[in-house]
Parts: sequence; C-alpha cells; structure tokens
Amino acid sequence: MGGIYATQRLIKLCNVASGECLLDIGCGTGYTACLLAKNSVDVVVVDITSKVLEGAKERATEEGVGDKVTTIRADARNPPFLSQKVHLVFFKQSHAKMYQKVLTRAFVAFPEGDQ
Repeated sequence: MGGIYATQRLIKLCNVASGECLLDIGCGTGYTACLLAKNSVDVVVVDITSKVLEGAKERATEEGVGDKVTTIRADARNPPFLSQKVHLVFFKQSHAKMYQKVLTRAFVAFPEGDQ
C-alpha cells in the first residue's frame, strides 16, 4: 500500500492538529508537505537537493500553502537543529536504511515531554 491514499490515511491516523509543526525529511515533490499544510500545520521540509526543494516550494505556492512550508537544504542523515517545536517527523520508506540515525538526530527537535 502506498501513494496518495496511504499518505492521506497516515495523516489521519497521526491525528495531525492545526497549529502543529511537522518535519518532512526527503520531501521529494512536496506532495506530502502540501497535504500536511492544508491541515493548517506548519511543515519544515528537508532535502539534500536544491532543485527538489525549489520544486516543493513552487508546488506549495501553487497549492496556496506556500506560507506554511519552510524549506531547508540538508542531508537527511544529519538534519539541522530546529528552533521550533516539532510534533511529528515524516520520511519516506526509501530512507528506511538510515531511519535510526535520522530519528535519533531529529529527536533533538522534540521538546521535553513531547518525545
């Protein structure tokens, strides 16, 4: 199972709430980020490729959620420190090999009590 349906179902299952901040590591086309942003959440997208980030930001702008999507160019294996509170971390199955390292480093973005 995958694709649009799986993404929509995952968002629903995670109880994404308005006003939360989510981290999307390896954002690709920005589809997931836009779906999340349409739920009135702020989304920080991280990808190593500038061109991918430009496309994701363009998509967010075209879909009317450009103000809710922030892009950061970084290697997913070494995510940047985030200054805002992060409620949920999304990453694609293709990043499964490095998931432990990604989550361990992204974990520092969670404030105490929200881990």
